[in-house]
Amino acid sequence: MAGEDRGGGSARGSGAAVTLWADADSLPVEVRRVIETRAAREARRSGGLRLVYVGARAFRVSPPAEFILVEAGAGAADDRILSEALPGDLAVTRDLPLAERLAEKGILVLNDRGQAFTADTARERRSLRDRAQELRELGLAPESPRARTRGPRELKAFADAFDRVLTRALAAQLPMRAAAQPAGRPGQVPPGAECPDAAPGG
Repeated sequence: MAGEDRGGGSARGSGAAVTLWADADSLPVEVRRVIETRAAREARRSGGLRLVYVGARAFRVSPPAEFILVEAGAGAADDRILSEALPGDLAVTRDLPLAERLAEKGILVLNDRGQAFTADTARERRSLRDRAQELRELGLAPESPRARTRGPRELKAFADAFDRVLTRALAAQLPMRAAAQPAGRPGQVPPGAECPDAAPGG
């Protein structure tokens, strides 16, 4: 599998300004296609983004995407993403507890419907979901409705939201990338540049 890491070592070190962490076990195929297309475009344009899937069920990815395969088990993929994601990174997941923990670390979080989460909004959604489940188990609420369909309109809504959050993440990293560039020495003329005040012949 292209770009596969079987769990040993860090996914860091590419030099990209932002890493997009994709919760591979929770994302539908059509959402994966959207983020892969956007990530490949940005990688060609600026090299400032890398896409890393993390999951316990492997599937083929195309460069520049990468895949980190973790051991099967509750929370293994979540723990790996949490251990490596840095403030300013972007994550896409349907998992509300993971979204909450990532947002608390300063990671930008989006679900597969294009909804952005802060730690507070993820916590509120999780609380409402858990309460509804309790009521269903007591027979005091109807069964959870079937998942909504994901047609072209829903995919476009996700893609538009993803583009907005990605632009925000990359823009936030630009000052840090500029500061990391080595400054030229005073009076240094870049290679190939001409000095108009210099007289011919020295």
